[in-house]
Amino acid sequence: MGEIGQGMKFVDRGDPSSADFTQATIYMDGAAHDLNLSNIIPLGAKAVLFRVSLNDDETGTLLYFYKKGNTNSFNISVIRTIVAGLWHDRDGIVAVSSDRKISYYGSNRVVDGITFVVKGWWI
Repeated sequence: MGEIGQGMKFVDRGDPSSADFTQATIYMDGAAHDLNLSNIIPLGAKAVLFRVSLNDDETGTLLYFYKKGNTNSFNISVIRTIVAGLWHDRDGIVAVSSDRKISYYGSNRVVDGITFVVKGWWI
């Protein structure tokens, strides 16, 4: 048990007034990092639905999110700049660890903008 499936309930967060994380708190340094969601989602949350936006003056900038502890790059939510200088938006779903964290990796680049907003979660 403990996996997303039958009997799980989605909780809509509502209408946040600002982004939860930005380029000031999401590091684009070519390394993996944890993103602590414990001040947003409750204990017992199994997965999170989020919206991420990315802007860079180069194409191919990559940012992906995955369950903390996973080591392969197949079960991920990805955003990539396709056109330089434009905002690229994606929704993603990622399972969260018991300590309410997810992990992410960003290309080693200075970007023009990132916003990350939790839209809701499954419990």
